[in-house]
Amino acid sequence: MQHLRRPLGAFAAFITAAGFLTVAVVATPKSAHAAEVRAAPASGAWTVDGHGNGHGHGLSQYGARGAAIAGLNYSKILAFYYPNTVLATSASPNIRVLISGDGGSTVWRSGAGQSVTGVSGALPTNGDQWRLVPRLAGYQLQQHTGFGWNAYRNLTATTVDVRSSTGALSLSRNGAWAGYRGMLSAVRSGSGSMTVNTLNLESYLRGVVPSEMPASWQAAAVQAQAVAARSYSRYFVVHPRDPSYDICDTTACQVYGGMSHEAAGSDAAIAATANRVLTYGGSVIFAEFSASNGGMTSSGNQPYFVTKPDPYDNAASGDPYLNWTESVPVARVAAAYNLDSVGQIQITAREGGGQWGGLVKTAVVNGVRNGTATSIDVTGAGLASAMGLSYRFFYIRPFAPRGHVDSTSRPALHTVRVTGWTLDANDSSRPTPVDLELDG
Repeated sequence: MQHLRRPLGAFAAFITAAGFLTVAVVATPKSAHAAEVRAAPASGAWTVDGHGNGHGHGLSQYGARGAAIAGLNYSKILAFYYPNTVLATSASPNIRVLISGDGGSTVWRSGAGQSVTGVSGALPTNGDQWRLVPRLAGYQLQQHTGFGWNAYRNLTATTVDVRSSTGALSLSRNGAWAGYRGMLSAVRSGSGSMTVNTLNLESYLRGVVPSEMPASWQAAAVQAQAVAARSYSRYFVVHPRDPSYDICDTTACQVYGGMSHEAAGSDAAIAATANRVLTYGGSVIFAEFSASNGGMTSSGNQPYFVTKPDPYDNAASGDPYLNWTESVPVARVAAAYNLDSVGQIQITAREGGGQWGGLVKTAVVNGVRNGTATSIDVTGAGLASAMGLSYRFFYIRPFAPRGHVDSTSRPALHTVRVTGWTLDANDSSRPTPVDLELDG
């Protein structure tokens, strides 16, 4: 039998009307050095509390909003999220953007003043659409009229540019029409094709900033987003993701919606910060940003990404990702690491301080693979991904033993004695007698 005698403040004991006892000893780590060991629960899922959404590098978008509400201007917001960087002015180049959702061919609405590489003069306007379809060598230019699609010209080039005298074209994307400034290009990629939009970077930002942050937010926040997005874009002009394009239009890069996403508030922010970029060591930085850091920025592989508390990503910012709780199946973690089963997760290091000791930095996943005990060293970001969590600022709740109260008494002043039994949280077939005395 267990006999526990502790000061009253060391335990939280709750006796329900049904006579069940929950005794919770909360083992919250006091520092990044306190290891947390969490066995796989009999229920098959861990309960995890956390903060934030994203990688936590650089600008927190909700944090920028909170900072603007607190009165910071855009340069001070950027200085906080990208320490040791310098605001500079850089000429605005053209940028090549891979457009997703083109269905494997470049399709655009017909209009006056349109031209295509390899076709002399302007395209006729007696049809309503044009498209470039990949063929064995190059492309076939086809025109759509009331009689359907008709071959217009075979082109041998592996890149075909489409221009309009109006400076904009309407592209078929994801089954709808979307307007894009600049030039559209059909570019061969293996046996298929992709569509690339080439335009001036400042024009490109008009379709990025409101896609990433509401244009109605505080001006300083939107201006900070504009500079971060411009710096991120400029970095990829110098370090293109692919020989055929610089950047993509999805969350894998930064979201770009074209002309349909443009808004007055973000246009004003772009104009107010025109050509302003962040530099480090004289070069434009890799200015990553994410929705929310939950109150703690994250270090990364750049000197301007550091781990530190963020006082601006708070309740005043309206951050919906500030606090969350998830149920994480043990089977999900096992599958992520190709294990037959997981017996335990151990958090071995945290960074940043504050609640729970800060961000999870390293951990060990202990399990079984092909009948052999296996331990896998993982990063905090890797473990968060394996658990399906939105950020590495999280805490796996410890188990609270549960059981039944048989009797209660008061043997002395300020003293309560409870007897009964409790269940092992990891083995419900093993009830254990308990004699608990709370001495105040």
